[in-house]
Amino acid sequence: FLFSSGPRLCLSGGIDALVICGTTGEKSTLKYDEHLKVIEVAAKANNKRVPLIAGTGSNNTAHAQYLSMQAQKCGVDALIIQDIGFAGHIRKVLPDMELHASTQMTVTSLEGVRYLEMVEGYIMSVALDDNDEPI
Repeated sequence: FLFSSGPRLCLSGGIDALVICGTTGEKSTLKYDEHLKVIEVAAKANNKRVPLIAGTGSNNTAHAQYLSMQAQKCGVDALIIQDIGFAGHIRKVLPDMELHASTQMTVTSLEGVRYLEMVEGYIMSVALDDNDEPI
């Protein structure tokens, strides 16, 4: 499977974490079985060397919960959550899974921030300024 060379190349370059099936990348173009296969292959290539973070969102809540549970079985360390309401659904089936809010998640109120804290989600930052503060 050709995809496995990508994670291996990234790992050899000294990355701190591996993000697979991000919110705007490959996951939106993958069939359900392909999505899970990509996560499985990345987990095997990674072999717990760095934290593995996977996007498991879907337009179907039951499928997203299933895919999230399968990702955990593959060895994923954290999930990217694109929708704040969806975080609660994942928390119900995976109470100990680390959840990262996608950069596409819009949290515009104090209530939204409190809800994200309640489900123990983390805001994901893709860039840092010169003082290592999130942009």
